[in-house]
Amino acid sequence: MTNLPATVQLSTLSREIGALTDQLRPAEADAISKYLLSMRKAGMSVPTGMKPEDLESVYGYALSDVPAFGLKRAVEKIIKGEYPIKNGFIPLPPELAAMARAEAKTVRDDLTRLREKEATIRDLQNKPEPASEDARARVRSMLGRFRSEHEASKAQARGVVHQEPMTEDRAAYWGKIKDMKDADEVSAEQQAFRRKVDTDLSTVERREAAE
Repeated sequence: MTNLPATVQLSTLSREIGALTDQLRPAEADAISKYLLSMRKAGMSVPTGMKPEDLESVYGYALSDVPAFGLKRAVEKIIKGEYPIKNGFIPLPPELAAMARAEAKTVRDDLTRLREKEATIRDLQNKPEPASEDARARVRSMLGRFRSEHEASKAQARGVVHQEPMTEDRAAYWGKIKDMKDADEVSAEQQAFRRKVDTDLSTVERREAAE
């Protein structure tokens, strides 16, 4: 399933998680009565000291929050002799409840594993894609040109050189750079240079329009 698209994997996981969640729902009263009757039909006796008429109410209370799947598996194994039952008595309510929870452990473990897998796929799905090589090249170019012109600006302030004007060729170059996809992260220094380029390009465009 790992080679399938994320949407297909999530759809499959959703169905599997739903099925396991259903198996862990608490056993209903009718199901509890049915399982008690199955054990009695198999020849098992009511525990000593318990009245037959109280069987459903007492077991119903003890098993009200145990997973339906676990109770079904526990009763099946009891009838098949996979549990050591003393003197042929139906397990006491606390004992049967403990058996049912133990039988449901594999389902709980599987459910936890599938939910963790689902969360991992969603995290990967929401993770932004890495910047393309074009975007990284754009950032490097902008940063290099910014540093160059920044140094030129400082030199001009010291009376050393004159800052290179925005010519039509330079405007065409920076126009192509602007059309490239942005990188994921752009520093404040890069943003400042981007604003300066935008201003210079606007100046060229206004000059061309006037001509």
